[in-house]
Amino acid sequence: MLILDLVGVPDEEIVRDYALTRVGIEPMREMMAGRFSALLLDPEVAEATVSALSCTPSYMRVTLKMLREEYGGAAGYLKDRLGFSDEDVAKIIENLSPKEE
Repeated sequence: MLILDLVGVPDEEIVRDYALTRVGIEPMREMMAGRFSALLLDPEVAEATVSALSCTPSYMRVTLKMLREEYGGAAGYLKDRLGFSDEDVAKIIENLSPKEE
């Protein structure tokens, strides 16, 4: 999601991509929920964990909204929270963006 946002993929495409994650997670979902069972005792954490494992489009929409509100997008998150420089972010975008031929 961070990379997709960073290179300018529209939100609804990010949401669709995230929803497809469920196909890959589904066979392991029960095992993953078991690993988080201690966390699931807290109702607030349980709700967030179940939402994350369900890969619902609304969960990704909320995540993208929060990313924009708190950091201005993926670039802001990479710089503010992870310590990337402007040059680092620019290089990532350059390397991952489609090249014109």
